[in-house]
Amino acid sequence: MPIAAFDVDSSNKAGFNFRIAYAQGYRVALIKFGGMNISGNRPYRMNGYQAFVDAAFDAGFKIVGDYIVTGGSDPVGAARFWLANRDPRITFHVLDNEVLDSGNIYTDGEASVYFDTIGPVVNRWQYGSRDSLWNARSWPGLAARGIKAHVAIYNDSPLSNCYPRTYPAGLVKAHQFTSSADIGGLLAVDANAFTDDAFAGPQIERTNDEDEMKPIYSWYVDDDGSRVWFERVPGTGAWAEWRGDVPWDGIATGFVQQFSPALSGNQVTKSVRDMLYANAMALRPVVAGVSA
Repeated sequence: MPIAAFDVDSSNKAGFNFRIAYAQGYRVALIKFGGMNISGNRPYRMNGYQAFVDAAFDAGFKIVGDYIVTGGSDPVGAARFWLANRDPRITFHVLDNEVLDSGNIYTDGEASVYFDTIGPVVNRWQYGSRDSLWNARSWPGLAARGIKAHVAIYNDSPLSNCYPRTYPAGLVKAHQFTSSADIGGLLAVDANAFTDDAFAGPQIERTNDEDEMKPIYSWYVDDDGSRVWFERVPGTGAWAEWRGDVPWDGIATGFVQQFSPALSGNQVTKSVRDMLYANAMALRPVVAGVSA
């Protein structure tokens, strides 16, 4: 089943209520981080970004992403700005590749450099119109990197007729299908649908139903070459850490489940180990078996 989502800008949707949106059944929140689309193309962060991210998590959202609007010709500087100023709890990041205000569209090469600079710390996506962005250009660099496509075409039919001719269908995982939804107590909100397999990789939570989380995991390679895993413990929200080639099949909570994870895309380098661990420990209390 598609996962219901929305995207909001803290400036023009200042009164958005995330608790109402959650009660309406939405499970993915996408929040504007900022962009490079103002005069001079210097990167900026929205004044209300942090408040919106906090409100989303406080309302119960487990999958919260942010997006940045393209502009200028310095994708490395833009990526470094996002890395330095993002909320570390963000689980996916979207490059909003379109012409807004004083911005411009990144080429495949520029977008590839942007994502290479960010690295694999979160799920990485590019957003744009099906026809004026995706079908108007070719994106071999993004496809080779496995960048997921968030496609806009307003047909009021989620995940229908949204696939570009120029991008692998297996990487098209989200569809912005209307800009006039009634969400979070406001009208004219962008509504999106994500495929049920859209989120895979470090720090991504999948929902079993409205209240019960499935286990999630990510891993890094330590100095000695061993693989170190993080797992969110089902039903507790806590995190466990252990070493080995495959995830442990349970910890001291009475819960046991065998994992068969697809490892592609889940590995992160040691350079982000401390950040991953700090994020994990900050999110929830520790339990038995968790490295403090």
